Amino acid sequence: AAFKFVPAERGCMVFSGHTHGGQIGLLSLGLNATVMCLIGSPDHGLWRHGRNRLYAHRGQGFRSLSCNWVLRVGVPNELSFVALRLN
Repeated sequence: AAFKFVPAERGCMVFSGHTHGGQIGLLSLGLNATVMCLIGSPDHGLWRHGRNRLYAHRGQGFRSLSCNWVLRVGVPNELSFVALRLN
């Protein structure tokens, strides 16, 4: 989680690769809690650090590169749409 080391006054927007939302969590029950979130690591959604923003995507599936099934409990897949506007 190098994001926290970017100077807070920078004003950067970062789009993260997918994280599977920490693989195990309670998001399906409406609670914003995952294994990664509990240790303070950006795992899904929009994160802020000063003027900086980080968007971490949970991913769309639940298979590994070797096509073996992996554990993903309580963290649904995600399809995102991001609209950027100039003021």
